[in-house]
Amino acid sequence: DWRHHMKNDEDVIMCSLVYKKRHLSKKRRLLVLTSAPRILYINPDDGALKGEIPWSKHIRVLIKSKSTFDIATKPRVYHFIDLDQKSSEWKASVEKMQANEI
Repeated sequence: DWRHHMKNDEDVIMCSLVYKKRHLSKKRRLLVLTSAPRILYINPDDGALKGEIPWSKHIRVLIKSKSTFDIATKPRVYHFIDLDQKSSEWKASVEKMQANEI
C-alpha cells in the first residue's frame, strides 16, 4: 500500500494512473496530488515512492492533449500521459491548490 508515504494530516486531492516519460523511457506510475500540497509519483506495482515534484507557487500544468500534460517547475519539466484522459482535471486541481495558498 502506497498510503504510508502520506503524512498524518494529508488527504488525497487527485490520483490517477499515468505514464511518466523521461528521455526515451516511459514508466507506469500512480500520480498523487495531496492536500499538503505535494505531488508524488509511486510505482503502482509495489507501492514504492519513486519521486516527488517540488511544489511552488510557480508550478504550471501544461495541457498537450486530453491525455498528455506536462508539469513545469524550475528547472525541470515532467511529462505525463494520463490513462483516463484527465489532463484538464490535473490542471484545475493544481491551480485550485495554488489559489488556496496564502
